[in-house]
Amino acid sequence: MGHGALLGCLKTGSPRARRVLAAVCCGVALVSSSIARGEGWTTHGPGGGKVDAIAIDPATPTTVYAGTDRGGVFKSLDGGETWTPSSGIDPAGVTVTGIAVDPVTPARVYASASVGLEGGVFRSTDAGASWSFTSLGGLNAIAIDPATPSTVYAVGDGIRKSSDAGANWTEVQTGGFTCVAIDPTSTSTVYAGGFGGMYKTTDGGATWTFVLGHPTEPILAVAIHPTMSNVVYAGLDERGVFKTVDGGMTWTPIGPDVGGG
Repeated sequence: MGHGALLGCLKTGSPRARRVLAAVCCGVALVSSSIARGEGWTTHGPGGGKVDAIAIDPATPTTVYAGTDRGGVFKSLDGGETWTPSSGIDPAGVTVTGIAVDPVTPARVYASASVGLEGGVFRSTDAGASWSFTSLGGLNAIAIDPATPSTVYAVGDGIRKSSDAGANWTEVQTGGFTCVAIDPTSTSTVYAGGFGGMYKTTDGGATWTFVLGHPTEPILAVAIHPTMSNVVYAGLDERGVFKTVDGGMTWTPIGPDVGGG
């Protein structure tokens, strides 16, 4: 999943929720900063409305995709200096909620989206030049299995899984979900969080176990440590960030507490 899907998870919930984790997709444009050099943030566009999702091409890091709430998908070839709208996604009524780039075949790009009351996954096989749509219901985030990129998970109105690069999808769990993360060291392990709490599978989605939740508070973000599978972080709507070091068996709040405002 990585940073693109994590940013996509921050598109829902109250303003408090969006302060759970620092995100660079906000307002009406992308901003960038060279923090190590002590520089500030500068606006780089695009002008497609609120930016809900960002993904970087792992093979060509200067290629960046941005999903917006009324402009579809934009693409930059120069690290975000200039942007061009992708064709094939009708901006009218479309909110692009997540973007994922195939790490092995980067010309294959997925965008989860809502379209009015419905939504699904747009798929491009030509690096965003054109897109095809599979209707799946309202979706909030998408993640690609880094070891087997033909396996893709999309979450929103349930958890959906494709084993053939998005051609067909199967619902593997019901519920309302906002975020998903695949363990990079053991990709049959997946975490998905949302309005019913956090669920975990260790068998590629065949069975799911509830591992974290609060009766009235959704989980809006999840990230797995890149080398230590048992270390997972979850961002809640008001109670901030929780951390587990035992694969979800126990969780500890580590802040910041953003509730009450």
